[in-house]
Amino acid sequence: MRYAGFGRRLAAHVIDHVIVAVAAVLVLAPVTGATLLFGVIETVRESPTALIGLVFSAIGIVAAAAAGVWVYAAGFESSSWQATPGKRLMGLIVTDEQGRRITFSRASVRYFAKWISALALYLGYIIALFTARKQALHDLLASTLVLER
Repeated sequence: MRYAGFGRRLAAHVIDHVIVAVAAVLVLAPVTGATLLFGVIETVRESPTALIGLVFSAIGIVAAAAAGVWVYAAGFESSSWQATPGKRLMGLIVTDEQGRRITFSRASVRYFAKWISALALYLGYIIALFTARKQALHDLLASTLVLER
C-alpha cells in the first residue's frame, strides 16, 4: 500500500471545496434569493410572522447545504470510486485499514471526525505528516487510510 502524501490530500481537499462551492452557488443561490426576496416583501408588509419564517428558512437552507456536503463526501468515499471527485483527480482512494472499500457509515464517521481534525488550527490534519501511515486524526478515529491508486 502506498499512503497518500499531505500535498496530494490537500490538493484533493481544495478541488472538492471548489466543486461544492460551485454546486452551492448553482443550487442554493436561487433558493436563498427567492426566500430572502419573499421574506423582505412580507416584512415590509409588517407581517409579524415574516421574520420568524425568514429565520427558519435560513436555518433550513444552511441545514440542506450541510447535509449536501456530508452526502457528497460520505457517498463518494463509500462508492465504487472510493473517493470524492477531488481525490479521484489526484489518484487517491479511501479504504479501511485492510485496504477494503468503506461503508457509508464509516465514511460518515470520517466526515464528521473532520470537524474534530479542524479544531485547534487544523492540527488534526497536520498530524498526517507525522504518522507512519500518513493518517490524519479523522482517519485514526474512523480507522481509514487514504492511499494512492
